[in-house]
Amino acid sequence: MTYSNIYNPNIATLIATGPVHWPTDQIEHFAVIYEANLGKPFFAPDKRQAFGLKQDLIMEQFLPHFVGVLKDFHERGFVHGAIRADNIFGGSGHNLKSAILGDALTTPPSYLQPVLYEPIERAMADPIARGLGHFVDDVYALGVLLTVMLRSHDPLQGMSDEKIIAEKIEKGSYAALTGKDRFTGAILELLRGILHDSKPQRWTIDEVNEWMDGQRLNPKQTLKRKKAARVFYLEGNRYVRPELLARDLYEYCEHLPHYIDDGKLELWMQRSLEDKEAEEHFALAVESSKDTGINDDYKYKLASRISIALDPPAPIRYKGLSFHPEGFGTALAEAFIKNKNLNIFAEIIEQSLVMFWLNTQSDKTIDYGSISTRFESCRAVLKNRNAGFGLERCVYSLNFSVPCLSTKLAGYYVKSPEDMVYAFESLCKDGQIEKLFLDRHSIAFLSVKDSRILDSYLIELNSDEEYKKILGNVWTITNIQKRYEMPPLPHIAEHVVKIMDPVLERFHDRNLRARMQKEFEKIKKTGDLSRVTAILENPEIIETDKQSFFKAMKRYKRMEKEKLILQKKLEQKGLLGNAAGRTAAAIISTVIGGLGIITLALLELSGAGAF
Repeated sequence: MTYSNIYNPNIATLIATGPVHWPTDQIEHFAVIYEANLGKPFFAPDKRQAFGLKQDLIMEQFLPHFVGVLKDFHERGFVHGAIRADNIFGGSGHNLKSAILGDALTTPPSYLQPVLYEPIERAMADPIARGLGHFVDDVYALGVLLTVMLRSHDPLQGMSDEKIIAEKIEKGSYAALTGKDRFTGAILELLRGILHDSKPQRWTIDEVNEWMDGQRLNPKQTLKRKKAARVFYLEGNRYVRPELLARDLYEYCEHLPHYIDDGKLELWMQRSLEDKEAEEHFALAVESSKDTGINDDYKYKLASRISIALDPPAPIRYKGLSFHPEGFGTALAEAFIKNKNLNIFAEIIEQSLVMFWLNTQSDKTIDYGSISTRFESCRAVLKNRNAGFGLERCVYSLNFSVPCLSTKLAGYYVKSPEDMVYAFESLCKDGQIEKLFLDRHSIAFLSVKDSRILDSYLIELNSDEEYKKILGNVWTITNIQKRYEMPPLPHIAEHVVKIMDPVLERFHDRNLRARMQKEFEKIKKTGDLSRVTAILENPEIIETDKQSFFKAMKRYKRMEKEKLILQKKLEQKGLLGNAAGRTAAAIISTVIGGLGIITLALLELSGAGAF
């Protein structure tokens, strides 16, 4: 884990991570253990986000240490995603040198981060679907934290998340956050640089370091957001900012096709925005929405694509889901866990919404190749309904850190093939496996983690024949035991022997089946599954059984033929036994004739003697 390699006194010290058996619900949870030296939160989460601390105190005690923290993160390639006031511990009063930045490992990236601390484009996404983010997002969060610590008034107090985002869009982050407070001197230059709303123009940690070393940097120009020359009315609501129109389109998607068909929205963009690139994206959005079919979902596809055309850096919005591509996998995992509607995720992949979004981006920090490859791969596997494919495979290929979500393994935190086999060993020990081990989730999980484990057995695992499914399961578990050099698995072996009847029935020789069953009984004690497969795959045994069966079939055919001949004869009662009768009659008549001749001869001889 990257975080464990970062040594800095101003971050929580990681002791250990891993699954632990939780006594309250008797299942495994992933635990993160930090050194117990955090102390109390310096800023309570329910406290007004304006602390009015002196600038000198921040500049001398707090800022140097936390810039050092961000520098360490940057060098290790780690994005924290949880820099905020209520996640700062230990510092108190006028002593900020010992302040410690808290946890960032127990939730998905930025999941608990308020929209106040997130850049505009990330704040618009659902917390579960923001994605990992970038180093400059942590720099932005530090800028918000510094502003909160310095300002005496909170201009955003009591506002909803949507209103806070709107204020940032309308005024820019710096102006929206500072409100009536006025900062002067070097801190003003810093805050303007790290709160810049354009990611490419926002100060990097290297630029912050240069500023800390006393270098005066060229001031960044405030991001000038597009503002329409004329108001666009959407169902009575006024819009001059395309970002806000893009955000609200989905609320009125039922009426959106009308605004497209009559050309009002396109005309407003041409005359009021004067943005050729946005116009091109708009035309492509309408065309691609129609190409995928004007059906019941047409209005949703239209709203999603047009919102991207109006505000490309914003998240993708579709049927209530707002996500950045790198946060899609996390949102999909949550949907599986919470039994949410999965059809929405399948539709997003099938309609290539992510590809449309990528084609509108200009941000060089986006990994276009990786994102497009992963989503195109998911689009391909969705077409295959077999186990090992579908959305189950997508959730693991888009989010490699997610544990196996199989319901059979609900009480275990399975992160690897080895974890899975150990979990099955425990379940078999407790008698909690009814028959087969693997289901759609576990098959997809293993295929993504190590395709060599089971891809050769996918035909058997997806077969409708029970014995083939059993073989596919046994071969897969055996392969994991061998591949990872795992110890004996006596409880799995015992369960395997119990479910072997359909497999043994495929062998024809009853005596052979009996001998194999005895061998399996011995294997139960050793827990070496490879011996099971060695017996089942032994070519000599298979060939002997095959040849013996063929010989038995030939004998059976001969007997069947004789049986048919006899049956035909029995059916012809008048002729039955005629040949045998004739033969017997001939013999009998011959004997009688012979006896007669002999008798006559004897009589003749006796008469001659008399004379």
